[in-house]
Amino acid sequence: MLPLKGIRILDLTTINPFTDTEFSDYGAEVIKVERPGSGDTIRDYPPFIDGISAYHCYTDRGKKSITLNLKDDQGKEILKRLVKDADVLVENFKNGTMEKMGLGFEELSKINPALVYGKLSSYGSTGPQKDYIAYDIAVQAQSGIMDATGDPEGEPSRVGCYVSDHLSCTYLGTAIVLALYHAKKTGKGQRVEVSMLDSVASVMGEKVAALNCGENSSRTGHLHDAWAPYDILPCADGWVALAVTRDSQWAAFCQAFGKPEWAREYLTNDDRRSAYLGELRPKLTALLAGVTRSDFDVRCAQAGVPAGPVNTMEEAIESPHLKARNMLPTVVDQRVGDVLTVGKVIKYNGALEDNFTTAPLLGQNNDEILGAYYTKEELAKFQADGVV
Repeated sequence: MLPLKGIRILDLTTINPFTDTEFSDYGAEVIKVERPGSGDTIRDYPPFIDGISAYHCYTDRGKKSITLNLKDDQGKEILKRLVKDADVLVENFKNGTMEKMGLGFEELSKINPALVYGKLSSYGSTGPQKDYIAYDIAVQAQSGIMDATGDPEGEPSRVGCYVSDHLSCTYLGTAIVLALYHAKKTGKGQRVEVSMLDSVASVMGEKVAALNCGENSSRTGHLHDAWAPYDILPCADGWVALAVTRDSQWAAFCQAFGKPEWAREYLTNDDRRSAYLGELRPKLTALLAGVTRSDFDVRCAQAGVPAGPVNTMEEAIESPHLKARNMLPTVVDQRVGDVLTVGKVIKYNGALEDNFTTAPLLGQNNDEILGAYYTKEELAKFQADGVV
């Protein structure tokens, strides 16, 4: 299902294009507007397959590419012509950049009153840090999530993926779709804004709740503030995760692993929490020393206990379940061939199909897109003048 088919989006983002990747995945025509000659920095982002960024192959799949020099007055006028026929524009330049070029929301909405203008930034357009720039590690550090991640006795730890990028782009995508709905009903567009810091801070709800109660909200390693056992444990061939949140789950786990007496000895969650580090965790470690990850997974699943193996990335991409959910499809890139990528999270009516197509060459769609507004002679002059 392609619910965004017929929607045209101008993608001016650099480095962090995930919002428009999702829009493209669900049918929107996404036109990536890039610098002539060099293009978006994402094209130079490692790792590389035969000199081509694998990251670019993923994040720009299905998009179209045009080149446009927005520092040139002619380039600005070309963008304004494109805006007239666009539904959405998305950008993540430093605050004030588009306004200084005469391309801010106030100006563009005069050209297209129904335009939805999506703004992504590090810290937002208000507050004392509004003019700061940052990348994921700085945002994670300031959000508190690093203090909540890692061993209590160790250093603060960065979450292992670009969580601020992905969260902020997902929030922005939701905001844009809501604004589109409003625009289609009223004819009025609006500027919607999401910051990376706000996005990461939004997932810290349980830590904030703990502060309300005067409780320590710092990192607990793999442990949970309220439940036990809720942990990562070693086993015969690696590590496993166990998440017991109910007494009935604990009883089922004990039965499945031949220790029914533990269900009586550590009857309640309070019993398990108070005894966990001192005696229960060592007992679990000794028990699981002779259990493989696969055996652990099967026994817990059959007993209805939330648990699973700790997979390496190589193991995760071979997951039969993720493959069955079409979460690890291959995109055939026009330059390097097959590229393993990440699939669609949202399934409409349970459908698992994908419509992924190759990422574009730089300026690949100049003639197609700009040719609808300008003659070949005009485009040739723009190119000679460094406008496109």
